[in-house]
Amino acid sequence: YIMANTHSFVIRTLDDWQNDSINCAGIATVDLDNGQFVTRGALGLKTNGGYEFACALPGANATDLWLVEKPAVGSTVEQQEMSDPRYFYNPKGTAFSIKGLTAGRTFLEVPASAFTTAPTDGTSKFATVDTNGRLVAATSAPSGNGTYFSIEATHSVEIGNESVKTWILKCVRN
Repeated sequence: YIMANTHSFVIRTLDDWQNDSINCAGIATVDLDNGQFVTRGALGLKTNGGYEFACALPGANATDLWLVEKPAVGSTVEQQEMSDPRYFYNPKGTAFSIKGLTAGRTFLEVPASAFTTAPTDGTSKFATVDTNGRLVAATSAPSGNGTYFSIEATHSVEIGNESVKTWILKCVRN
């Protein structure tokens, strides 16, 4: 069995995510990649004293979305053998970290795999969130009420021997 290295990930973020009110534990009934967006549902208490929020993929034009971002150390033997974050995902039923988004303050850096429709350089200026929790590049700011981001810049990061193109996004509405 060869694992696919097509999972999305988050390169870096900029916000006050040391604040516990916007840094929580989540759990879902589907596999999720880092860099996907979810809605935060009911609080579930654990027998060990901890808690997790039930998370689900967002509906159309959803707001109050949370970013899935767990350190990519792997919860399976196969994942632990890989140091490439593109091999990592959060298996359904296992806890992961979710980060709250603040309009005007949250910046994210993500690769093309975080998008359903990747940005076109020079034309894509915004990104909305699809019902699969991934980003969709857009040429203009969306109307309506859904969470969206402005595309601030393109960048690249080195992963192994490969240069991976990334986009830096700023949360405009959540």
